[in-house]
Amino acid sequence: MYINLNWRSKYKKIPEVTKKPYEEFSIGLRYSTPDLDEDETITSVVVSITSDEATPTLVVDGSPTITDGNTVAQQIKVGTANEEYKVIFKIATSAGYKFEDFIYVKVRD
Repeated sequence: MYINLNWRSKYKKIPEVTKKPYEEFSIGLRYSTPDLDEDETITSVVVSITSDEATPTLVVDGSPTITDGNTVAQQIKVGTANEEYKVIFKIATSAGYKFEDFIYVKVRD
């Protein structure tokens, strides 16, 4: 499940994903102009998770990936029913820019 971004527009909407505790799948962000220039690519990505839980039970599985220079993804799994998590993507680009974006993950039973 990938979410297309044009984040810096004034009409941005925070993306949300709903999953069940048992489900495991990838979530990701696809960047486009104006966030990335035509020849600019994503060179690195770091993913972290925050929540109201002392130790979040939603976890990342493996390392994040970069595809086609403009898409980042992360496999997620587990999570506690009726909790909400913020999956944070910190990226760096070939032009030296850094962005921090996120997806809310709602776990429902």
